[in-house]
Amino acid sequence: PNTLAVQDSTACAIGASDNQVYCWGASLYSNMYEDGSGQKIAPTKLTGFNETFNFKKIKLGEGWMCGILSNDEVVCWGYNPYKNVSPLNTADTYIRRNQAQRVIDPITGLPMKVTDLA
Repeated sequence: PNTLAVQDSTACAIGASDNQVYCWGASLYSNMYEDGSGQKIAPTKLTGFNETFNFKKIKLGEGWMCGILSNDEVVCWGYNPYKNVSPLNTADTYIRRNQAQRVIDPITGLPMKVTDLA
């Protein structure tokens, strides 16, 4: 399963004991690490989310991240210029972790549920 994800020179994994996201390497986006540093040598827990998420899979892209939660809902944050990370967020080209959003099914208006991220 996608408990480890790599994009360019960044790697992220889901902590086995707490289901949180830990990343190391170069920052995918300007404020990926809370201390503002551009890279980390050791796995560093991503903090600052707007709620506590329990991740089971993650996916990294060009400056964005998405995760499948334990209830199969999808939450995304990061660079969003084409509205592919969060199509309903039409105002922002960047979604901060404290604004991380569940992906909404445009037909039902409910949080989308999936079992894998391609």
